[in-house]
Amino acid sequence: MGKKTLIFKILGIIFITLLILSTGCLIYTILLFNKIETFYLIMGSVLLLCVINLIVGTFILSIKNMKTIKFIVLSVISLLLSVLFVVGAWYIFTAYNKLNDMNKTVITHKTALVSMDKDMDIEHLEGYKIGLIDNNEETTEGIEGNILPYEVIDKFNLDDKNEIVEYSDTLTLMFDLYQGELDLIFVSANYKSNFKSVEGYENIEDEVFTIYEYGKEYEKSEVEDISTAKVDLNKPFTILLLGVDSEVDGLAENASFNGDTIMLITFDPKTLNATMFSIPRDTYVTMACGGSVQKINHAAWGGTNCMVKTVQNLTGINIDYYVKINFKGVVDLVNALGGIEVNVPEPDYLDKICTDNSDRGGEICIESGWQTLNGEEALVLARNRKAFLQGDFQRGQNQQIVVEGIMQKAKTIRNVNQFYEILDVVSKNIDTNMTTDEMLSFYEIGKKLLFSSDNNVINIQKTWLRGYGLYAYEPSVAGYSYTFQYYRGSLNDIVNAMKVNLGLKEKEVVKEIHFSINEPYEKTIIGDKSYSESKLTLLPDFSNGYSVESAKSWGTNHGITINVEYITDGDLFNSAYPTGKIVGQSAHEGMLLVRVGSSMTIYVIENNNQSSGDDNSSIVDDDTSEDENTTDDTENNTEDNTNEGSAEEDSSSTADPEIPGLPTE
Repeated sequence: MGKKTLIFKILGIIFITLLILSTGCLIYTILLFNKIETFYLIMGSVLLLCVINLIVGTFILSIKNMKTIKFIVLSVISLLLSVLFVVGAWYIFTAYNKLNDMNKTVITHKTALVSMDKDMDIEHLEGYKIGLIDNNEETTEGIEGNILPYEVIDKFNLDDKNEIVEYSDTLTLMFDLYQGELDLIFVSANYKSNFKSVEGYENIEDEVFTIYEYGKEYEKSEVEDISTAKVDLNKPFTILLLGVDSEVDGLAENASFNGDTIMLITFDPKTLNATMFSIPRDTYVTMACGGSVQKINHAAWGGTNCMVKTVQNLTGINIDYYVKINFKGVVDLVNALGGIEVNVPEPDYLDKICTDNSDRGGEICIESGWQTLNGEEALVLARNRKAFLQGDFQRGQNQQIVVEGIMQKAKTIRNVNQFYEILDVVSKNIDTNMTTDEMLSFYEIGKKLLFSSDNNVINIQKTWLRGYGLYAYEPSVAGYSYTFQYYRGSLNDIVNAMKVNLGLKEKEVVKEIHFSINEPYEKTIIGDKSYSESKLTLLPDFSNGYSVESAKSWGTNHGITINVEYITDGDLFNSAYPTGKIVGQSAHEGMLLVRVGSSMTIYVIENNNQSSGDDNSSIVDDDTSEDENTTDDTENNTEDNTNEGSAEEDSSSTADPEIPGLPTE
């Protein structure tokens, strides 16, 4: 064998091997996207194999026949194709991995030992009272508030020289730290973000300090048991969109978050019809984890699983998927899209809408009207509530505007580099329970959007949950806290519309329509109308104008058993109180009745010899108390959804409507 023949064979083997390997890589990565145009992918792969087989065969013949020119030409072609196939495979595989990264399988949970004394040192803690959560269930709050703290306690032997106290909830834990009942507490390392929107903790960043922080990686499946049975998205489905207010990129750390954006979306891929339901963060519901009655955004403290199940209990609608997005990611996503075109509503206060930027390092302002917003400006619209009379309710509507703007702009993507930039943003800042195959099933929907000439091809039905503000006594903060109580009728209208879009209910046929050519057409906002429902009753102060019998009667009317504990003269109270006077109660006045439970106790003076036994002039009889403290809520329908009001104003109704998400009394 000549030297030239040997060189031909060695080079030929190298080029053929490179070509075969690169072709195999390309076909493998292409078939990862088997949910997209499956027939064409398979046919393309078969055709590619045929072409490569032809090139390899011709290459072998050129080596055998010592055709130098043909060998050189085929070598160059093989080398170029190998490079092209490797680069193509790399781009395709990168895209697949970025999609795969959106479903984060490993999350770092972190706990923090905090105090109001920043000079404390974990190595020298002695004689202190340390609080933590008693819940050791496999939930985010249980891991970050109990399991990880006990690992820190064992590591530093904190239980040897300090008192460890367990609490049932994080709100009470933080409250007792502020009251000086505790010296240090263990909470989620994300505590500042979680508490800064809670009444009384607005300045927590300057008042509470992290003494020690400890984190540990967990498989998401160990904490979140949310799974889906879908393999494609050809049928209507639901998505729960959750916004995480974070100052850093990424969602790989700390599953505990503050659910300031809670939006339930239904989507029909055949009709491209969507409904968007923004749930106000102050809505009071029963937590799916723990069973306590709190503001719905606190469900996120227990992790995504807790939030998903809480929303399911509220609406009665099964949630197929969740998408959790970092607010910093919203900024990057809008910028990657080149901005979004939206109609910014006119603010009720001032001339502009202003909010801190995503780094909390400066103020960004936008004006009303149609315009293109960049990422920071879009975040201003999504976050601001103080510029609007309707506060958090208008913010929910504005968030729907931002989501709609992103959806409409996404259909204009044509540039590969822009596509990869968007993929990079969402892979870092989005967490979801969708599998990669399920994400790829969006291809058919995306194709409809891309090739549609209609800019409004997606029909979005907006909703507005109507209700009223109610200041109720909150035991965990020992004071009154603003709550949002929704009208059942408004929630039912929204849920019905969503079920229609999901194909779970038949759509009612509209037989009449009224319009005027002199008035511009506006889409109906579902749930946005007046509802003649009575407001919830708050627990009254029975020492003010109630006799024992009238208090018992009130309890019977509201499903609460009123127990009586008699106090002998001089036991606890001043002897000036007359016999039969109610002087105290076990449940604080102004509480929501769902917090009171099925029974409570009133404390009554018994046999006061120094006072006239029939001195009950200030005590009303059974019926008067109820009638004098009752108003018809229909007079206040115009005040729906405002943040105004007081406990006294809102406690003056008679009926306690059964509300989904709240326990029946």
